[in-house]
Amino acid sequence: MEKDKFKGTLTPAMLFNELSEGIVHPVYLLLGEERGEKEQFIEILRARLAGEPGESSSVDTTIYHGDETSTERIVEELKTYSIFSSKKLVIVHDFDRMVDNPSFIEYLQAPMGIGVLILLSDKRAVSKQVMEIVQQQGRMSIFWPMFLPQGERWVADKIRSLGIKADRNTIRYIVEISGTDTENLTNQILNIRDYLGDDNVLTYEKAQSIVASIGTHTVFDLVYSLFQKPAGEMISLFRELVNNGESLTRILFFCGRELIKIFTVSTLKYQGYDFQEIVKRLGLKKMESERIQKILGVMDLKSFPRLFSEITKLEYTLKSNPEELGQVEFERFLVGLGSTGGEKNARCGKHRGSSD
Repeated sequence: MEKDKFKGTLTPAMLFNELSEGIVHPVYLLLGEERGEKEQFIEILRARLAGEPGESSSVDTTIYHGDETSTERIVEELKTYSIFSSKKLVIVHDFDRMVDNPSFIEYLQAPMGIGVLILLSDKRAVSKQVMEIVQQQGRMSIFWPMFLPQGERWVADKIRSLGIKADRNTIRYIVEISGTDTENLTNQILNIRDYLGDDNVLTYEKAQSIVASIGTHTVFDLVYSLFQKPAGEMISLFRELVNNGESLTRILFFCGRELIKIFTVSTLKYQGYDFQEIVKRLGLKKMESERIQKILGVMDLKSFPRLFSEITKLEYTLKSNPEELGQVEFERFLVGLGSTGGEKNARCGKHRGSSD
């Protein structure tokens, strides 16, 4: 780590520039409503801590949430050496919901070299004492949402990189509907890509149709809730999708595809592969790998034959019976997924932090 060149609030661009120069600080306070750019910064920081591509170094990452974790637990984690890695990254979401205590302030005043601490908040300011200490010992930055013209350029670049053609009015419509937060825009663009399929032309009319059919939630929200949410929440998502015109067979297709992915990870894990090796082998994204790792903590390979058998039966029901019966059977299938792991996982998540 390098001695500070200056103190104060840095712009996000300055933070990224420091990382590109190899400069890493023991503590970061990332404020503001723009979440997507924060996630990008964390990914680059994690890669920097892990070392150059091809090296065997890994990063022991622990994630906490301010409304579920005490500051004492975070300080204890930061002071504990990792058995599996020489590098440690501790991330605290919704830091503003935590209550300051002397031990935490004491740590910030003299952060140890064991790991890097990242404090996240959607607010533009937190405890004045914490902000002043972080400015002395590390880096603080406010991530502002983009203005409309910036958002349009950002969306245009992303869509172009996916090989999708769209005119300016269509791009402006996407930004007006989704806002300028990069996380929301990214999700919207990925949804559009999946809805278009092999079609690479997005007209204004298609955009209106896709965004309207997406509604408040998408089929991917349901897929990502499998084994993670109680059955009641999954069924609410499912009914919203159906009411917005989503077909039952399409929902089943994406649910089945997700189960195959989880099964593949479980199989590789059973064969003795390290989880980080599996992530690299399958090209899993960070949030995706964290979610699947949680799921595998509450189920094993023995669960999959039954699940695949139920999918086959449900597919037959959807194709050979009235839609009303198909919807009832689909909800029964989701109840099974919730009782398999969702509610147990939800309860466990109340009492522990998450780690890679």
